[in-house]
Amino acid sequence: MGSEHAVTSDELGQISDPTQRLAATIQFRGQLDLASVATSTPSQLVQRLKNFEQTNAVEASRYLAQFSSSEVSEIRHLWITNALWLQATPKRLIGLLNLPSVQSISISHSANEPETSLHSNEAFSGEAETGKTVSSSSADGMPAWGIQKVGAPQAWKRGFQGQGVLVALIDSGVNYRHPDLRPNIWKNPGEWGNDAHGNLKMNNQIDDDRNGYIDDIMGWNFETDSNQIVDYLGHGSATAGIIAGNGTAGRPTGVAPQSRLMALQIGAGRGPQIMQLQIWEAIQYALVNHAQVISMSLTLSQANRTDALLWHRIGQILLAAGIVHVNSAGNSGEQSSGQLSIPASNPSPWYPAMEPNLAEYSHRTATLTVGATDREDQVRPYSSFGPVFWSVLSPESVTKLATGQSSQTFTKPDLCAPSGVPTIAVSGNGYTASFGGTSAAAPHVAGAVALLLSARARLTPSQIAEALVSSSLPMPARTGHRCGAGRMDIIAALDYVTKFF
Repeated sequence: MGSEHAVTSDELGQISDPTQRLAATIQFRGQLDLASVATSTPSQLVQRLKNFEQTNAVEASRYLAQFSSSEVSEIRHLWITNALWLQATPKRLIGLLNLPSVQSISISHSANEPETSLHSNEAFSGEAETGKTVSSSSADGMPAWGIQKVGAPQAWKRGFQGQGVLVALIDSGVNYRHPDLRPNIWKNPGEWGNDAHGNLKMNNQIDDDRNGYIDDIMGWNFETDSNQIVDYLGHGSATAGIIAGNGTAGRPTGVAPQSRLMALQIGAGRGPQIMQLQIWEAIQYALVNHAQVISMSLTLSQANRTDALLWHRIGQILLAAGIVHVNSAGNSGEQSSGQLSIPASNPSPWYPAMEPNLAEYSHRTATLTVGATDREDQVRPYSSFGPVFWSVLSPESVTKLATGQSSQTFTKPDLCAPSGVPTIAVSGNGYTASFGGTSAAAPHVAGAVALLLSARARLTPSQIAEALVSSSLPMPARTGHRCGAGRMDIIAALDYVTKFF
């Protein structure tokens, strides 16, 4: 996000082409006090957030209504951050910036590289078996080594397979036709069945459930703004297979083979602020449609101060809603040792030994950050690690983070999980021989969260984080904090839940 920055009226006035529409985020003043909604249901929380943003946006909406689409277009409400996103000419942005309700305006300039890093290392860099596909007919029926390593098959024998748990996958798309995933793809109940005219809701071109999305039967494609889910990269299909691949075609690859997957597709290279916009909208969708887990194998690099604070805020909202956000740590290895990218750098839901005098929701977020290990439980060399900053609420704190001046730090990742594992292929019914990077590690943990919730539905994000972190297999001392608490062990986590919750 180095190509995005807050602007002044003078800067906007100096733009050479006054007819150019700029992509801009209009940030309103203030945020909803989460303490005031501490006892709210997730649906009530969402409504309060929407109402708060709509109240703040009244003045801007009246102003924008005066102008044609040649000056203002594509207005989108980002109630999760109390903001609007739009395309507008410099003159109209200056008008917005002068409104009392507007705190700041950030604009995005074109960039050659995307701001978002999808955290697959081996599968797309050529470091391990890129492009090799094992046909379903030659699969041996044995669970992938990664899910064996973390103890998933033993959890299934106890009756816990993620049943009834909805996981929102924010990624490059999903091969939803794969027989290992087809039964587990979420069907939006508001778009299922027949409408009053006897037509199938899933393709009647009507927003039957009035959630703002037409015929969103399995999720939404935020890159094309449509219900057409595809996966040109294969990244999302691979992570989906690690969460929920049930082995119908011959090889179990999923930790939680009876969980449901909500497909939320984002673009992988459409420009910096477009990418962030898509992710924020996908998170909003997950909140509105009652996801219990969010799995994201990506981070956003070169975070500026405003974005770091907003991502921290989003993590707090997810925590308040009872959603566990699982995020990959990144693939920068030693280069990451000074600072992780956002949102992997967000504080965990559970840090009992840190900052004991803090209010319960003052700093903690819903984010569990995951590093990568190999077959021998060694940390992958590329797996990113902290320390990162704890007190990210003030601008001064973020400045200290960037300059290494703060002593209030904690370590990330929170724990590690396998990578370089078999999973489903991007197309057809087969399997990819090896999918790596911390992209592969994070969905192992997302699947484990689904298993824990299928065992004990009322577990909070803090309890889930405590169980997973406290029961992880310790790593050798020489690895330091590169693997957090250690490599995830699902059976130990289930036993921890049984004992303490």
